[in-house]
Amino acid sequence: MITEKYQGKPGPYKELAGNEADFDNLPLDVANGSTFDEIDTGKSYMFDAENKVWCPFSRGGGGGGGDVNVGPVTITSNGEYQAPDGYAYNPITANVSNTYVAADEGKVVNNGALEEQTTSVATANGVVDTTLIKELTVNVQSGGGPVPTNWAQIQEMVRDGTIGQSFSIGDQVTTPILEGATATISGGGVTAATVDARAFAIAAGWRNQMKEFAYDGADWKTDNAPVNLADYGITPTGTPTSSTVITVTLNMREIGLDVTAIDLDVPVDSSKTHALRMTFHELYFSKVFEPAQAWIYCENGLPAGTYHVTYSGSSKEFTLASDIPAGGQIGCTSFTSNLPNQLKVYADKNATSATNVATAAGNSGTAFPEYSLTAVTPYSLEINGQTYTGAINIVPKAQSGSNRWKTSYMRAWLNSSDSDIRVGADARFSRTIGATVTPGLLYRLDPALVNVLGKTYQRTALLAFDGGGDGQYEDLEEKVFLLSQYDVDGTNINNVAEQAVNAAGVAQGQCTYYINANDQRRIKYNYDANASNWWLRSPYAASAINVQYVYSYGYVSNSIASYGNYAAPSLCII
Repeated sequence: MITEKYQGKPGPYKELAGNEADFDNLPLDVANGSTFDEIDTGKSYMFDAENKVWCPFSRGGGGGGGDVNVGPVTITSNGEYQAPDGYAYNPITANVSNTYVAADEGKVVNNGALEEQTTSVATANGVVDTTLIKELTVNVQSGGGPVPTNWAQIQEMVRDGTIGQSFSIGDQVTTPILEGATATISGGGVTAATVDARAFAIAAGWRNQMKEFAYDGADWKTDNAPVNLADYGITPTGTPTSSTVITVTLNMREIGLDVTAIDLDVPVDSSKTHALRMTFHELYFSKVFEPAQAWIYCENGLPAGTYHVTYSGSSKEFTLASDIPAGGQIGCTSFTSNLPNQLKVYADKNATSATNVATAAGNSGTAFPEYSLTAVTPYSLEINGQTYTGAINIVPKAQSGSNRWKTSYMRAWLNSSDSDIRVGADARFSRTIGATVTPGLLYRLDPALVNVLGKTYQRTALLAFDGGGDGQYEDLEEKVFLLSQYDVDGTNINNVAEQAVNAAGVAQGQCTYYINANDQRRIKYNYDANASNWWLRSPYAASAINVQYVYSYGYVSNSIASYGNYAAPSLCII
């Protein structure tokens, strides 16, 4: 006899025919966990409502009054489950479906809970915890790195390759530039005093200041401490008394240096691999690129006598009343049909005074070789058994200066630390700019800045007038230099891209600081707040005398080398 007992239905019991349960006829609409027992066999079954099957199970015994029915159960949702009285679950099957929905996409588990991932922006250098960050934007502006306080620290950062953490292209650093020093005397005894401004600034400090030096009858003192006036570049005239006071006023002016390239330029010192290029922001110095040059260079002198020069079949003659010394020069800025009108004889290239020598049509005396308008003409004259050598310059250069960057006065001045620099680097034809004492640029810069500068390789076009030609150039080692036309507008000169190169002559690419600024950065102002022209180092390809410059409106033009335009020097910290 088989009798079933349904959970929740205590009776009456139903008698089934046969000796085994007829599973095909058992009801399937009962509650999960319902049981029935085969009385004759002692077998028990429990209903799995999810899968609609009756499963055999064993009933166990327990103390405290009666049998415990043990059966399987399948868990399909989260929650707490407790078997009815007299029943226990074994085995338990967990089949809880994934409860994540589409909206949970991108969430992460944080401490057992789903959390939305976020986006974040890092604006400073450091460690970012990205546990719950699905998108990180790094936007570290200049200043995100350490802030250097002196030029030596900047150089250290350049050398270890971290300068880009503290500076970006277009950032600006200011520095004092030396304008001069004056001395006034009081108390008698000393009648005058000169001051070497640079020496004074180095000893007293590179800043605007006024400092008194008092003589106490035995020593010169400043700030109550004995000093040697020579250490401050001060040279007094006369004998001081116990009441003599020399007051020195040091004048400086702040200038801005724009960061225009990082690691574009290649150091000449192969042990260094990084460079920071900076360019003057303001226009402070107005200079000629190169003054009118000498026309004839007398290498080993020229004796007094009559000579004549010839161009295109026509001649002019002149007479020297006295000998020209070795290294002397003959100048001429006025020509008619490329023949000289009046000559000026100089003892050397530094001489500011000259002897005027008239010319006249004719071919008397010793003949110079016929000269060219496109190339230097060497000469060798035999006079009284003596050979005199030298060279005749291109007529336009004698009138208006040369546009060759390598030998220009501008380049010499930019790289000079002398207290007076008035002549360019052309050993034969360079002439002084005049009688005014002119300190070099490096003389006027903070020595701490000068000490961190280094040379890099820069390319400049070389024209046929100077032995070059189409596509020809000079790769020069530059400490302080002017920008090229390629630097400011990306165009070539005579098929030459004038740019930074390495020791092997491999081009390093454009400096894009000015090219990408739609001319606005090219417009530079002097200290009167007037937009002004500023020189480039590039020659004008169709001329021996014209140099490219940036016009006050920002576009590139050209001008005669002996005209005055402002300089916007560039330099590299290595």
